[in-house]
Amino acid sequence: MDSPEAIAHRLEAVRAALGLKQVDFCRRAGVATNTYNQWKAATRTPDLAEAKKLVREFRLTLDYIYLGDASGLPARIAVAVGHTPPPS
Repeated sequence: MDSPEAIAHRLEAVRAALGLKQVDFCRRAGVATNTYNQWKAATRTPDLAEAKKLVREFRLTLDYIYLGDASGLPARIAVAVGHTPPPS
């Protein structure tokens, strides 16, 4: 698993790419704002249940959240967070 700072950076990049305010991102994912603040500050990382909420709501992958592997992300999110999807 990557560092908490790397995970925090990826989650913030996704939130910004989706054009969502933090409160809206949290509400849609069913995550408390104070929990997200801890992720953003890199004082803790999403546990598996929390990460699965992000996967379901935003079509992320566990590989992206925890490891930074963007290959399974929807193309528009991958491009928006600075990853070029593999050629089709």
